[in-house]
Amino acid sequence: GIVGVARIVDCVTEMDSDWFFGRYGFVLRDAMPIPLVPCRGQLGFFSVPDEVSAAVAFALQSQGAS
Repeated sequence: GIVGVARIVDCVTEMDSDWFFGRYGFVLRDAMPIPLVPCRGQLGFFSVPDEVSAAVAFALQSQGAS
């Protein structure tokens, strides 16, 4: 399921962070939790069905996010 949203603002190959491992890492900004929106996941980036996108948008609007 989807439990939050964030913006990816950079892709890096090294960073001084305990959370960084592997060849690449994404730098996230504006992370925001939302109530669980059921969604079947996949490996890597993937498109979500329109009804899931609508549910995420509704959750964000309900929290006053822009």
